[in-house]
Amino acid sequence: MFLYMDYERNTITEQIVWQIIAEEPDFMDIRVAQPKICVLDCMLVKKSEGRLVFADIKAVPDQYKVLCDMDYIITVYTRNTFLLTDEQFKILLEHELRHIEIKNTKKGIVMGTVGHDFEDFYAIVDRYGMEWSKCLDG
Repeated sequence: MFLYMDYERNTITEQIVWQIIAEEPDFMDIRVAQPKICVLDCMLVKKSEGRLVFADIKAVPDQYKVLCDMDYIITVYTRNTFLLTDEQFKILLEHELRHIEIKNTKKGIVMGTVGHDFEDFYAIVDRYGMEWSKCLDG
């Protein structure tokens, strides 16, 4: 069971997200589209296949935009991330931002999320080295 009190908006982390977007050349499409990105801190421990989940990102479905004027929500599982350094935390946020997909269509901009491909993997490795994921394991 979870309560809404287990979640809290973190505007400071939202500022860090936009700093990363501004500095990373790969995020030009995000800079141009200017999606509304909310960051939530969650006090719950999340695991997937036995491993800790540090964060995840979801595109807000159109029907929920009536309730929350956001395009994306990044959830940071703070009980899983409290030992990360500032640099490790930024790597985590950059990792989540790489899930954002923005397409220009005849009907306008369409926003969604995608899994990672090799280009995303190589971008992280090029920037942080082959051992980048060990940063997140503490």
